[in-house]
Amino acid sequence: MEKDHGIKVDFTLITRNACGFRKRYPDLANWSQVSIVESDIRNIDLKGRNFDYIIHGATTSALETFEGETCINKFDTLYYGTRKICEKLAEFDARKLLFLSSGVVYGNVDATSNISEDHVASIASHLPLNGLAQGKRVAEYLCCEFSRNFDNDVAIARCFSFIGAELPFSLHYAVGEFVKKALNNELIRIHSDGTAMRSYQQMSDLSAWIITLLACKTTHSIYNVGSDCGISISELAKLVVESIGSSSQIVIEWGGNSSIGNVSRSNYVPNIDRFKSEFFLGPQLSLVDSIRDYANWIRWKKSS
Repeated sequence: MEKDHGIKVDFTLITRNACGFRKRYPDLANWSQVSIVESDIRNIDLKGRNFDYIIHGATTSALETFEGETCINKFDTLYYGTRKICEKLAEFDARKLLFLSSGVVYGNVDATSNISEDHVASIASHLPLNGLAQGKRVAEYLCCEFSRNFDNDVAIARCFSFIGAELPFSLHYAVGEFVKKALNNELIRIHSDGTAMRSYQQMSDLSAWIITLLACKTTHSIYNVGSDCGISISELAKLVVESIGSSSQIVIEWGGNSSIGNVSRSNYVPNIDRFKSEFFLGPQLSLVDSIRDYANWIRWKKSS
């Protein structure tokens, strides 16, 4: 960034596995302006460090969810980790805190229209699979309340679904599974009735939106982040096959709740009018192009 734009930015990255991070992202880890701190967010000690901007997105990983991470641990990580960061806001003297929340805070919205930030959600507190959603909601509250107490600027990005490089293709993400199967011309099985609505924003768009929310003055606390172009799961599978030119067949095998680690959602498509009207920024890449780019990344990943 300094070489290309004349801007010097120092980054501190917090990870529970520094060795694993360096192995997965060697170029980033070896960058002189990147400092890596190995710590659980719940016990982190950053004494003596100052930060102008903080992006807080620490929670349990997708792999941990896939492997059966307990919902109470998801909640604990979000609550205690967010509280730890928020308690340090005055010490850090940060200009802004950006919290990466999730569309799961809206619960299972059974509606034909896209979900807006003003939607009043009521999540069933007795359901164990709502641990992530409840944790995100509590974390949002902590960020807003501590920012008021310390007079720090805060923005919350409620992130939905995405597609692109680094999205795992061997876990519980439908689009990742579909693209992987289509590349191998394998049978694509949909373990639901295929009617659930989803949308997918390209990773590069996600990055641009996150930087925008971090760097720009925001007039609201909460912004949906994602694509507002909904598509059913069954239509998504068909689009993946067509976009890649695959010979994969698609079958629907509905046998109950296919969701792993979270409550099933019939509609998971955001209304992004607030972001688009305030920052004049919308999706830059179509879903078809995003699918093809993602397929190319998977090919490269498998060959490297």
